[in-house]
Amino acid sequence: MSKARSRKAGNTQPANTDSRRHRSHFSQVDLAALTEAGLAIVRSQLDVDGLCELVYQQVGRIVDADHFHLGLFEGDSFNLKVWVQDGKRLPVTSFPGAQDTGIIGWMRATQRPLLVRDFSAEMPELPARPSYDSDDPPRSAVFVPLVAGDETVGSMSVQHHRPDMFDENDLRTLNIIGHHAASAIVNARLFQTVQRRAEQLAAIAEVSQALTAELDFDQLLTKVVELIRERFGYYHAQIFLVEDETHRAVFRASSGHQLNQIWLQQGRTQRFEEGIIGWVAATGQPLLVGDVTQEPRYIPDDPRLLPDTKSELAVPLVVEGEVLGVLDVQSREPGGLGEEDLFVLTTLANQVAVAVDSTWSYWAKQEEAWITTVLLQMAEAANQAENLDEVVAAVTRITTMLVGAVSCSVWLREQEGDWFDLADAVGLDRERLAPAASGLSPGTSTALAQLLVRPAPILLERDAAGVLPDALWRSLAGDEVMLLPLLAQNRLIGCMLVSLNRESVPVRLHDKRMGMLAGIAQQVAASIESVRQAGYRDEEAWISWALLEVSQAISNAQTIDEMLEHVVRLTPLLAGVDRCAALLLDKESGDFVVSQLHVGRGDSAEAFAEMRLPPGAVPLIDLARATRTIQYVADARNSDLVPSRWREVVGSKNLVAAPLAVQDDVLGMLLVDAVESDRDISQRRRDIVAGIARQASLSLENFQLQVQEQQRIRLLQELEVAHRIQTSLLPDEIPDVPGYELAHDWEAAREVGGDFYDFIPLPDGKLGIVMADVADKGVPAALFMARTSTLLRLSAQDYASPDRALVHANRWLNASNREDMFVTAWYGMLDPANHKIQYANAGHGLALHVSAADGAVQPLRSRGIALGIVDDPVIDTDTLVLAPGDLVVLYTDGVVDILDKEGEEFGQERLHDLLVAHRRGTAQEVADAIIAAVWAHAGQTAVVDDVTLVVVRRRA
Repeated sequence: MSKARSRKAGNTQPANTDSRRHRSHFSQVDLAALTEAGLAIVRSQLDVDGLCELVYQQVGRIVDADHFHLGLFEGDSFNLKVWVQDGKRLPVTSFPGAQDTGIIGWMRATQRPLLVRDFSAEMPELPARPSYDSDDPPRSAVFVPLVAGDETVGSMSVQHHRPDMFDENDLRTLNIIGHHAASAIVNARLFQTVQRRAEQLAAIAEVSQALTAELDFDQLLTKVVELIRERFGYYHAQIFLVEDETHRAVFRASSGHQLNQIWLQQGRTQRFEEGIIGWVAATGQPLLVGDVTQEPRYIPDDPRLLPDTKSELAVPLVVEGEVLGVLDVQSREPGGLGEEDLFVLTTLANQVAVAVDSTWSYWAKQEEAWITTVLLQMAEAANQAENLDEVVAAVTRITTMLVGAVSCSVWLREQEGDWFDLADAVGLDRERLAPAASGLSPGTSTALAQLLVRPAPILLERDAAGVLPDALWRSLAGDEVMLLPLLAQNRLIGCMLVSLNRESVPVRLHDKRMGMLAGIAQQVAASIESVRQAGYRDEEAWISWALLEVSQAISNAQTIDEMLEHVVRLTPLLAGVDRCAALLLDKESGDFVVSQLHVGRGDSAEAFAEMRLPPGAVPLIDLARATRTIQYVADARNSDLVPSRWREVVGSKNLVAAPLAVQDDVLGMLLVDAVESDRDISQRRRDIVAGIARQASLSLENFQLQVQEQQRIRLLQELEVAHRIQTSLLPDEIPDVPGYELAHDWEAAREVGGDFYDFIPLPDGKLGIVMADVADKGVPAALFMARTSTLLRLSAQDYASPDRALVHANRWLNASNREDMFVTAWYGMLDPANHKIQYANAGHGLALHVSAADGAVQPLRSRGIALGIVDDPVIDTDTLVLAPGDLVVLYTDGVVDILDKEGEEFGQERLHDLLVAHRRGTAQEVADAIIAAVWAHAGQTAVVDDVTLVVVRRRA
């Protein structure tokens, strides 16, 4: 170990400094040398380092100084200013904590010198035991404290490898030189302090002057950090300003032009509590870091930019307790920044803070005046706009021109749904925007989805994934993008997308600028809503006019097809859709069949026109039919209500189904869709479709009523004809048959049936009696009845037996039965001479025999089927002998099938009971009783079948 280290670690004993003894050893030469050394030291105008060098030189002229040290106490360290070993100079070295140990610590505490003649002999008696890390430690030494007043400023020593090289004379000489040196060092230090403080104050004054001389704020800050670096010798200096709304410290100026430009372009920021600058910005407290490698809050810069930072000092810029920013300096040396730097930086920071606050206050007043001007101009431009296009054009133009935005675009929300259309834009790259120009939706923009949930301004992070479509990001210039809601009556009607260059907006005015944009957005929304409301009124008037035109066109139509052709042609024009098809319901199959089609866009007319849609083919149509309400699918390509086959053939991107309904009866369906745009069919446009569908439904109902009226008139005419035919076939009068009474009645229903009866005079005084019922109604039944009546009359004349007469009539009926009708008939031949009736039954079992004697009621039935079914039916003939008072009653099913209000038939039992009760009456009385009972049973119930009756009675 070197002698310097030996000195530090050595122990001592007080030296004998008897003045009389040592005075005798001083020679005149020694005194002269001592005097010269003292004067040289006292008169020198050197700094501390120069003084230390002078002391070494003067000591070397008096004693052997091949092993010499001179060190000064500075804070907690002992700094060797001169260090010589074996005549060789060693570098200046600092020993932290050495001032409290060994001989050096003893001298600082006691302020006494020490003479050691022989360390080996005196070691046990030394006040502090030295420790040497050397194979050749010193044997003798003189240690002298440098004392000035009450302060020990350092120590000085000479050492030798041989013992007894120094004596009390050397001790006293070095001690006197030490006192001179200590005083000179204190004076030099004081001078250096005063000089350094003067330099600092001059530098501070220069910075202060620069703060007041520069008008450009950014240039001002850059000039300040350059002056601080140059005047105080710092490695690097920089200023960050605080943004309240983001809790970030934003870089604004740096020493070094290239570095300054790089960080400005990067938009460098530091989050609060992050890094040294972020911590100072958040706490408002200065932070001095002697060794950045030991500081956990230190965040290294890019090593290519600032590779040599070893210590750092950050001081807050504070005005009235508010942190405006941070002044930060760095040093290349560990411990290169100290308390003096803290004093200087604090003073400078206070001045910079005042300048920043003054500038911001001035800017704030200018900004407020400017905001007022901009809002007034925006309001004036919006009020002068006559339509929506002019409003949004004024907004985008003024925002970019007066607010300083790089770009501005307005996106308006559709009336229904969450689709936003681009209304106007300034500053966007249209070519890059093209893929996103069709519009925005929450599916393509998470920022828009957030805006729909919470309509408040959103500051977007540049190029953040999913926030905006990539094409829109690429079309935007500027480094800061803000999404602003357009609210009208608490309803989101659109949004503004504004991009800015952050460096063009002063930090503390950033929130004011954002507030101004929010105010513009409010004005824009109010103007848009006002223009829209006026447009809505015009649109409503136009729609009313258009619907009136539709109504007139429909009312002038002569047929359903013509009416529907008007509907499908006008609907796309009024509702803004691509296609419209009118379908009618085929009631027999339940299918919807295309009646009329209009295709404005797309090429699917043929596929559409040939389409037949059975139940279940398109669930959306089934739903509209079941609910009898308009139904809509916004995305037909991904909906279970629209089958894949429909999408493939028809290509609908959306689909509306509006039922054409009359009361509860769906007669058809109106379909509209879009094939070339993904835009929703808005509620307003769907309302137009629904209104047209209602008009078409009313027209269909009118056509239906017309058809029904025509059918009713035709039916009445047919009924009149049938009635005349039927009436013409019935007997005009009752024949006179000896010994017998005959009665008949015919009550026609609303619809003429096929009932008829007839009395046919036969040879030998016989009488043919016919009761028949054609299985149909109306004119066809009447005509068939006429033919049957004629054929029966002819057959009765030609054939003597009832069965042969019916078989013959059947043969002729089948020969001309194109209507495929049939008739049931009962034919009897009354022989009054022997009181017999021969009868045959062709499927008509409604004939009764009532015995006068006991009231027994027996059906007159025989084998046979209805006429008009087969060519050669098997029909039998039976014979009935009538006793005096017996009755034969012939009737049709209208008598027994008639219903009361409860739906109960009159029935065979009631008829039998009535015949038994009235069997003793005349034929007419029996007939009247039956008719009266039947009508009493029916009451107000409509009669749907003829009531036909013939009564034959043998007089008693």
